[in-house]
Amino acid sequence: MKSEEVDKLVFNAQNKWAEYVIDLGNQNIHQNEKNEIMNKFLEDLYAFKIVDVLFKPTKACIKQFRTSKEDFTSYFIANNNLHKEDKGFALEPWKKITFENFNITKIDRQILSMGNYYFENLNGQTIKVEFTFGYIIDDMGKLLINLHHSSLPFSKKNN
Repeated sequence: MKSEEVDKLVFNAQNKWAEYVIDLGNQNIHQNEKNEIMNKFLEDLYAFKIVDVLFKPTKACIKQFRTSKEDFTSYFIANNNLHKEDKGFALEPWKKITFENFNITKIDRQILSMGNYYFENLNGQTIKVEFTFGYIIDDMGKLLINLHHSSLPFSKKNN
């Protein structure tokens, strides 16, 4: 697979991820059923059926590492009372999410991407988040996430 093809697969997966997160927030605004979208998001983009999925959410400090669908659901839409610190990251709502890849690398059926992504809310405020996504290419040629690490940039104020 050529580098351009790998980049295109990753860009498409990242755009689809952003669309789901934005849609989850929009569903919350309109009081529609978000559980169905959350389940589809996890089934469509994450590799739970193939391998353990590792997740380090951006705004988690008590239960900072997650592996189950329930953990993901708690973080993104906070509807299952699993982790008290979760407020529903996807429910901000976000109007725009932009990925800025530092690099993308492929080994066999695995791809890693690392960089920054930017989340813009309805008030026009943007937060910068650092990410590393690991993908597995399934038997159908689709990218599925098996590693999702997000964190806020280091600040000297925290030192």
